[in-house]
Amino acid sequence: MLLSQHCRYSCFLKSILLILLLSSAGCQQQIAGELLGSWVGRPDTSTGRAEREAEKYGKRSSMSADSQQKASAKDVTDWETYDVEVRFNFVDHKHLEMSLANGSEAISATWRVIETSPTGCMIEVVTPAEAEEGSPEVRNFELEMDERAGTIVGFLLTESGADRQLGALYFSRAP
Repeated sequence: MLLSQHCRYSCFLKSILLILLLSSAGCQQQIAGELLGSWVGRPDTSTGRAEREAEKYGKRSSMSADSQQKASAKDVTDWETYDVEVRFNFVDHKHLEMSLANGSEAISATWRVIETSPTGCMIEVVTPAEAEEGSPEVRNFELEMDERAGTIVGFLLTESGADRQLGALYFSRAP
């Protein structure tokens, strides 16, 4: 009898694990689908964050954002020191084309969603090896989704494991 209870418990655990894996894969596919297309990223700033929060949450948020903006105005990130626009084109669920917004310095890569959270996801981007290096470069990026009325209008991208001083890029749909 003890053996049959153990078998039932084991089967139950395997079923739960399978359900969790399948639901996780579904979330990853859904997020990947929502990212498809072309996005333009610019260095994120405290002013930009305050404007997005005011748009998303209304006036009340903008008042507290003003005080936060003044407090963090001195903390300029590395990205903020550059006037740059980056284009990400998620061609399909596997291929990513990256370049400056004007199309220069283009790089093709592969990508995949490796983790999801209630606010976004983490993606892995693999760029081909340079001739002298010999191995591809693998980098992970955290994407915090900016969703409004059920639609992703943008996302905040930070490199996983990078120094916080580097900052973030805010991406919105390319015109």
